[in-house]
Amino acid sequence: MTNLISIEEVSKRYETSGSRPLLVHASDMEYYICKYPFHPGDAKLLNEYLGYHFAKIWDIQIPELGILKLRPEHLPQSMLGMQLSYHSIIKPLVGLKLVPDVIEILDSISEGISNNDLKKYNRLEFLKIALFDLWISNEDRNCGNMNLLVNFQNEVISPIAIDHEKIFNSGTLFGEIYALTYEDSLFYSLLFHRLFRNRNKNNLKLFDEIGSSLQINVSNCQDHLTSIVDGIPEEWGYNKDEIYKNLFHSVFSQNWIEEVGKTYREFISLMTQNR
Repeated sequence: MTNLISIEEVSKRYETSGSRPLLVHASDMEYYICKYPFHPGDAKLLNEYLGYHFAKIWDIQIPELGILKLRPEHLPQSMLGMQLSYHSIIKPLVGLKLVPDVIEILDSISEGISNNDLKKYNRLEFLKIALFDLWISNEDRNCGNMNLLVNFQNEVISPIAIDHEKIFNSGTLFGEIYALTYEDSLFYSLLFHRLFRNRNKNNLKLFDEIGSSLQINVSNCQDHLTSIVDGIPEEWGYNKDEIYKNLFHSVFSQNWIEEVGKTYREFISLMTQNR
């Protein structure tokens, strides 16, 4: 993780239906897609930060993260409004490095993927992300909004995970956590149905392999939790002891881990049924 500052005026604001991030040229000469808080209690910066670090430990591909200070003189007045103001950039922002030559997966075109092209998809990586989302209760990666980038020119098509602002059930780690619904998960997508619907020997082995990695990956995250929490920018104003407490009460509790494992097995069963 790198601490950065902007070096020129912002040239682009992504007019998405959600966070409407900014494309910022940073002091390492790279471009970052930066999110900013919509209001004082907005948890998206912390959620993105935690989601990034946990994903890295799970060995999930994700764009590199930078903590970026956007200078007020680099935010054009023409971009203000729609929940963006100079107050939005008082605190350091979360930025994910722009990845070249990738596009976002649309589940709506999954039906048109040929069987030969489907064989290029890295099933292990896709399934790992789906389980990761169950663990952090990410409601914002589903058939309507995959939040997965790929480079279709590669011989092996592996997903890059983006957007973790809506983990903890689109809320904060200071609230209660509860299991995703099947419809709010990647398991419900047409792509996953095509990748995993056959309960053949290879898929069954993969289901077991990914399922058995849950406890190991969560334990590895717990082992690194001190350094992760210590790295949260002081300017964000969080009580780090409270963050520890609530993480252990939620995603690191043994009851939650067991519930996630149960949900994973249930969704596997639903996914492999005929549709």
